[in-house]
Amino acid sequence: MRLPTLLWIVSISLFALIISTFVFAWFTVTSYIRSSAFQQFASIQLNQLLRAEGKLEPISLQDTTLSSNSYVAKGNEDSAFEIIKADNIRVHFNLAAIFFRTWEIEKIQVSTLNIRLNAEPKNELDHSAITGLSSNFPIAFLLPTKLKIKEVIIEDTNLSWAMPSKDNPPTIRYGTLKQSKLSLVPKDNGSWEARGYGGKVNTPSYVTHSSLMMDYYRLLVDIPEFKIIEAKANGINGGTIFVKGDLKFSDVISANIDYTIGDFPSDDLLPNPLKDHISGTINSHGKLIHAEETLSIQGKVNLNQGYITGLPSLQKLHNLTKLHDLLRLKLDKAQLDFDYQDSENFRLENIRLESNEILKLMGSLSASSKQLNGSLDVGTTDRLLSFVPGAKSQVFTISREKYHWAAPPMTVTGTTDSFKEDLSPRLQKAFIGEIQDTVEDTVEKGAEIIKKGTESIQEVLPGIIEGFGF
Repeated sequence: MRLPTLLWIVSISLFALIISTFVFAWFTVTSYIRSSAFQQFASIQLNQLLRAEGKLEPISLQDTTLSSNSYVAKGNEDSAFEIIKADNIRVHFNLAAIFFRTWEIEKIQVSTLNIRLNAEPKNELDHSAITGLSSNFPIAFLLPTKLKIKEVIIEDTNLSWAMPSKDNPPTIRYGTLKQSKLSLVPKDNGSWEARGYGGKVNTPSYVTHSSLMMDYYRLLVDIPEFKIIEAKANGINGGTIFVKGDLKFSDVISANIDYTIGDFPSDDLLPNPLKDHISGTINSHGKLIHAEETLSIQGKVNLNQGYITGLPSLQKLHNLTKLHDLLRLKLDKAQLDFDYQDSENFRLENIRLESNEILKLMGSLSASSKQLNGSLDVGTTDRLLSFVPGAKSQVFTISREKYHWAAPPMTVTGTTDSFKEDLSPRLQKAFIGEIQDTVEDTVEKGAEIIKKGTESIQEVLPGIIEGFGF
């Protein structure tokens, strides 16, 4: 046989062998992918990745795309979540990488992902469905053993997380993020970079009207720790919130978050009953710290275009003075520093409230286990003082800038349910004292006039009598 013919036959044979090997390998791989052994393998890989115990529904194969209806799992003790459920999963993989014993996933697409973070103690899950690779599957030792994921895209992400509650008996409330689009890309150190867009956030435990529309967020995820690189949310009625910081979800949430609030409507942020009496836009920046079961929010806050309405004390002042400005008191300046744990424990410092030509308030106020302690400098002007006899001469005795200041400063005591202040009694005492002095002075002057009048009459009367010839 001639050499060229021999080479041709050898080439044909090698080509046929390669094709046959490829076909056999493809048949073997596709058969394996459709098998329960691969379903178990994929479940194990997901469980290890998520630190969970769960099961992937049966897998179908179309070209180079794997499909599964759902994956449901419960988190381990060191997991960031309690329950996770993914629906309509599509996995696009690189066929060539199989020959390097690697499952290389170009993209995972998930229609809907529901996750509950930091929930109740985990229940035991039946391990019988997750037993690992079948040892009697043909040439299992040649199949890929590594997993490499390039990107995960979730069209509809829904998160919920437990919120602290001091109710008696204790209750569990949940914050939520609904209908957000999320993409995940793995990093070299084993963490994931998450980028999300859109969605609606609710945090019912802290504020009354707390719905936010998520603009965007960017996180680094290293379960159970989350680092918020940047995130922005918009209020439904205006205003923005920017946050960054660290979160850790385990049996107890821990958080160290920096926030900035810009031009947020007070009605959408303040709790009852404050929102019934205070209006304006809020600007604030500070830090939210949550450790164990303790929540602390520290920062500075400013109220712009602020007004105070509906307070009984202002109504009483209006009835006395007839100043219509008191019915809707404009705050030209309203700012303070705060450290807030709950409605029974807080500290307000560097308080500065001012309504030009009417009232100015400066000082501090704190509460510990509902017990109040405060000292406030109160200044006002002649517009008000002229209607309260004795107030300027006996209470507001210090003149500084354009205000008359109460001396000593007003003290606040009592409880958060029923507080007391010592300024009103001082004003009442001054008012009564001034009225008494006025009455006594009037009576004394009247008696003197009567006495002098009587003496004059006694002196003049004889001459008059004599003049008429009596």
